Amino acid sequence: MSKRNVEQAIRRHWHSAPVNIAAIIRASGIELDDQGNLDNEVSGELRRLDSGLYKITVNRKDHPYRKRFTMAHELAHYYLHASLVGEGTDDDRVYNSTSAGNFYNTDIEQKHEYEANSLAIYILMPEHTINAWVDQNSVDVPLSKSSTITLAEHLQVSLEALQIRLKAIGIAFQS
Repeated sequence: MSKRNVEQAIRRHWHSAPVNIAAIIRASGIELDDQGNLDNEVSGELRRLDSGLYKITVNRKDHPYRKRFTMAHELAHYYLHASLVGEGTDDDRVYNSTSAGNFYNTDIEQKHEYEANSLAIYILMPEHTINAWVDQNSVDVPLSKSSTITLAEHLQVSLEALQIRLKAIGIAFQS
């Protein structure tokens, strides 16, 4: 595993919207299955393959925006928590390790899930991209509800995830 590969892949694909999370994953040397046949309670899985490489699988039944977040979340586990992943980890609908999948990993604690969510939000919603969109579209701050929805669609993320990111970078919005 190379954190450097992940960092380089993010830098390469971080300047267009929406961020191409699949390309980042593949450029990091991680296999990706975005049409995984996972249990309904499982959003995503990070698995160490026999070769020592890793594979991210996301639930094929999920909405495309949720799949993107799950991909970024699992990439974040790979980047931040490789020493804890062991053979693998499965995340449920609220991104907690679950016994519903192939890997119930009790080493991945709530604090690790929070860290993975934070990095996923950071990757999918770069501050520079948000600021550029606001400037290019001459949008007033605080963002109106319709502007926030339009920005979420532009970034291909959920409205809830975008609102978390906007709060983190200090951009006010109407809820």
